[in-house]
Amino acid sequence: MSIGELRLLTSLEIAALLMVPCGLWLCGKRKAPVAAEVAAEVKAAPPYRLGGMDLGMGLMLYALMVLLSFGAKWWTLSHPAEPGAGDRTINATMVWTQFFFVQGTQLAIVWAWFRVRQSSMTEVFGMTRLGFFRTIRSAALCILPAGIIATLSLVLMLQLLQALGWPMEPQEAVSLLSGANTVGVQIALAFVACLGAPLVEEVLFRGILFGSLRQMTNRWFAAIVSALLFGIIHLHLPSLPALCLLGFFFALAYEFTGSLTVSIVMHAIFNSVQVIIAILYAGK
Repeated sequence: MSIGELRLLTSLEIAALLMVPCGLWLCGKRKAPVAAEVAAEVKAAPPYRLGGMDLGMGLMLYALMVLLSFGAKWWTLSHPAEPGAGDRTINATMVWTQFFFVQGTQLAIVWAWFRVRQSSMTEVFGMTRLGFFRTIRSAALCILPAGIIATLSLVLMLQLLQALGWPMEPQEAVSLLSGANTVGVQIALAFVACLGAPLVEEVLFRGILFGSLRQMTNRWFAAIVSALLFGIIHLHLPSLPALCLLGFFFALAYEFTGSLTVSIVMHAIFNSVQVIIAILYAGK
């Protein structure tokens, strides 16, 4: 990643975060709906029970992710390694440690938050609303068009950046997986990408950020903002439109099925395909 790309992504990050208070002011629900409208919305929509405090907690967790990811990139680019310092080889212990201390801490905070509110994650996010087979079927049907559209947007973005002469680099997670030199590292990275990341990211971006913004504004603004935050945090300009589109489709799947498990499975399916491609590419 170049310093120019990081500056652009940082600017987009700030702009996306500023959309939250602007949207709350412009799209905030100012009048209390009548009882019939409330009953219809509760019947059709997922069991959202989130508010301003939940949004604040979600933004705090997101700010932690921003500090860790953007801060690390700024430090790395501002303090390049000396020529004779040698390469830092990643190992399975490093992957598991980062996962349990970063993503594990985030899940623990969310779990404790809802325990304090005397509710559970599965109840708030409707994670058991659909049966197993209905969840898998819904996720498979939703991820197919979402994956096709996201892939097309990625191809168009790559062609545009190539025409502009923008330096092209693969996403860091893909590079790590493709360059993994041991089976242990591949297993650890695959677990994080296929199971850990979908669970943690969907709980934060769709469950908390989208859910609370949806209650306080409307479904479309909430889907757009949560998708932008989801795409930018991955710190990869070429895949930014594709990731934002995926985040938007994940939010819509959660909205119209009422189960966060559907978006988690969609996310896991998409990441699993990427992992398989990366491992096959590394084997060549």
